[in-house]
Amino acid sequence: MDGNINSQEENKDSRPIILLVDDEPIILRGLKEQLKLAFGKDYDIEIAEDAEAAWEILEEYVEKGIDIPVVVCDQVMPGVKGDELLIRIHNKKPDIRKIMLTGQASADAVGNALNHANLYRYLSKPWDSNDLILTIREALKSYFSDLSLVELNRKLETTLLYNRETGRPNFESLRKNTRRKGG
Repeated sequence: MDGNINSQEENKDSRPIILLVDDEPIILRGLKEQLKLAFGKDYDIEIAEDAEAAWEILEEYVEKGIDIPVVVCDQVMPGVKGDELLIRIHNKKPDIRKIMLTGQASADAVGNALNHANLYRYLSKPWDSNDLILTIREALKSYFSDLSLVELNRKLETTLLYNRETGRPNFESLRKNTRRKGG
């Protein structure tokens, strides 16, 4: 029986994370509650009240090998602004879907996040709950679809480049592949 409990705890500790970043605690609590209801069975929801706390959370989970498919971030926060944090996140983990949820973002800040952080979506405060949940659901779907595609491509390359029966390189496929890549 203890083995099952430990196994469940390990699974909970390795569930993907949705990271919420906002300097207003009441906003964070409201977001977290909404997202727990919508995604709490499959995802853990982490919150950070500033960019530095968010960065620490990101680093911790990346080090543990736990996915953070989505970050929802406010723009106007003390210290590091949301667009700057999203760019920093993008530079470390470009596959993360980044959503800006704010009531005070300038066009420059949104443009900066779009151009340099590959912003997935911009949502205004106050937000529509259905729109927020749909946006996050689509961001999650996009993130995991991309991961599956990368894995499928890796398997396909392995299959094409190695003879499954002998376990040796398939030199004909290697030659064709090298010619296609300009080698």
